[in-house]
Amino acid sequence: MSILANNKISDGQFVRDNGWTRPWNKYQIATWITLFVFALIAWGVEIISLHPNAWAAAYTVTGVLFVVVTILLIVTTGIDPSDDNSLEHRKRTKKAAAIFDRSKHKHVIESGFCHICECIVLESSKHCQPCNKCVKGFDHHCMWLNNCIGTKNYGLFLALLAVALMGCIAMLGIGLFVFFNAFFNNYLLNPDIWWWQLSGGFVAFEIIIGIKIILLVVAAALICQLGVFHMMLIHRKQTTYMHFKKQEEKRELQKKLASETERSLNFDDMPVPACSERQSEHATGGGGERVSSPADLKEDPNTFSNINHSYAVDVA
Repeated sequence: MSILANNKISDGQFVRDNGWTRPWNKYQIATWITLFVFALIAWGVEIISLHPNAWAAAYTVTGVLFVVVTILLIVTTGIDPSDDNSLEHRKRTKKAAAIFDRSKHKHVIESGFCHICECIVLESSKHCQPCNKCVKGFDHHCMWLNNCIGTKNYGLFLALLAVALMGCIAMLGIGLFVFFNAFFNNYLLNPDIWWWQLSGGFVAFEIIIGIKIILLVVAAALICQLGVFHMMLIHRKQTTYMHFKKQEEKRELQKKLASETERSLNFDDMPVPACSERQSEHATGGGGERVSSPADLKEDPNTFSNINHSYAVDVA
């Protein structure tokens, strides 16, 4: 099994059908490991520490949430969000993706034609680099699912966020109850907790529960932030790609304006050239007296005789 260090594929002809297509992503593997480890701690350590009367409700709630999250993970990861034209072309020709030649084309998609998928794609479709295919209604590439999120699986992605948040809150509540009551009100817990009877078990498992609580708080905060962000995008009728593309264009515009302003300020601060000073002196006769212009000569005919008289004196 191959695991990617990041989301970029070195082989330009590779096409990922969905999130289960190998090589798998290390973040995707971390997601599944975290899910099962949290479930084992909740079921085998925390819930069993509760009073027996609370077992049925706790196991039912966490069990249902775990099953729903697992199903949504599997389905959302397994959906191929490809552009319909790109998918049909790929199935019909059974050709590997073309290698993009930047010397011939400025953009991957130009005038609705993708130079890698080699077909016409929808206006909302964008070419995903990690998956190396055009995705219908492209929103973003999710490294935790190792799959693109687009029109075909966006709703499932939002449902996954909602259920995952509920699961975090449920496990967080149980974990906090067990963690603090084990120190102060252990009469509220099951008196026959197996890990309390182990040598050093109380300290070890309290540390494990404490670490799990911290991770759940971080996970819940990130999921909340992501959920609010997508609610904002839905309200604005944008995708994640459109949002960050717009932000990038705004930054480029600000840089351009700042550069032009700086050039303008530098131009205003430039010293006056020496030739301009000489021209100014020449215009005033060098001694502060203004030299006659052609218009002055026309207005005062005696000026010619004054000039000739001065010239004759200088020659003499």
